[in-house]
Amino acid sequence: MSETRERLLRAAGNVIHRDGVRALTLESVARAAGVSKGGLLYHFSNKRALIEAMAQARVAEVRVAMEHHHERNPGTGPMTSYVTSLDTAPDTHLDTALWAAAIEDPEAVTAFRQAFAEFQRTVRTSTADPTMATLVRLACDGLWLTELVGLDVLEPDERTSVMQRMLALAAESADHPVDEEVRR
Repeated sequence: MSETRERLLRAAGNVIHRDGVRALTLESVARAAGVSKGGLLYHFSNKRALIEAMAQARVAEVRVAMEHHHERNPGTGPMTSYVTSLDTAPDTHLDTALWAAAIEDPEAVTAFRQAFAEFQRTVRTSTADPTMATLVRLACDGLWLTELVGLDVLEPDERTSVMQRMLALAAESADHPVDEEVRR
């Protein structure tokens, strides 16, 4: 991704986070990024394209975090990598901006829906216990969303305990590969 494009995406997230989704205009993003409106239009033809690119960038960040975890811990499966992405994929700030944008234009965050559906397909086909894997995923998503909307009701030690429990469940029940003989 070009440096200017990345700067524009961060600026869009900052505008939404600071001023709210209604303040997201091509002009406000260009100004925040320090580029001309024409420079912004070179990268994004309209506001929806900008929001879609923000969603795609965030999905890519989470995927990279999961891949890095798996590379560093080759024995782990997709669920452990997913749980660890809560703490290793940067930019909750961008998440907040994206969910605010989703209220304005739900179709613009299709990348999130597609990524969640793709990961759920992985859960169904590559874990020995798809139900447990789904429960772990939903718990992980719930923690992410409560933190995202500011419902941080957990003390830091409670959050650590919850993360440890989700990791244990992922490792014990959800990350074991499917035994094709059992499945047949």
